[in-house]
Amino acid sequence: MSLWNTLFPSPSPSTIATQPREYILQPANPLWVGATILVSILLDFVLHRAAWVPDFVAITLFFWTLRQPNWVGMLIAFLCGILIDVQQGSLLGQHALAYVILSYMAVRSRKRLSWFSPLAQAVHILPLFLATQAIVFIIRSMAVRAWPGWSWFLGSLLAALLWPLWTWILLIPQRKSKNDDTSPL
Repeated sequence: MSLWNTLFPSPSPSTIATQPREYILQPANPLWVGATILVSILLDFVLHRAAWVPDFVAITLFFWTLRQPNWVGMLIAFLCGILIDVQQGSLLGQHALAYVILSYMAVRSRKRLSWFSPLAQAVHILPLFLATQAIVFIIRSMAVRAWPGWSWFLGSLLAALLWPLWTWILLIPQRKSKNDDTSPL
């Protein structure tokens, strides 16, 4: 067995039945979804997207597009992108395009990523975050003609490293408390 398969085991139908699930998640609350998107926008506003800061809006949009594609999709991604472009004073539409493409990639990879743990998902979504940042980089470099340096791509790596923690935080309200006596299960 290779090191990759040891660290990131791929679930098969026979092992899924024998693996205990930690939680049966409750339905997501639309207010929580909206609040987390708003908080991620505010985090991007406060941190003003330094080179090493992960794109919290991209992480949150990707998460909710995976979990709730009927609520958060390409339209919400586009609107968040326009808002980030206006706040940063950057070329209008560059983040909107990047977030829409990221949202599309989330919808396309939704079923495959749902099989993996958040740690294994982080490995799979790193190229998607890099592609999102590359789109912004290409558009920005065509307009400004300046090289921001390789450290600019550090945000994508930190976003992938932050993914398991961010997933855990965003799922907090959906977990049932362990001492809930109202459930028959």
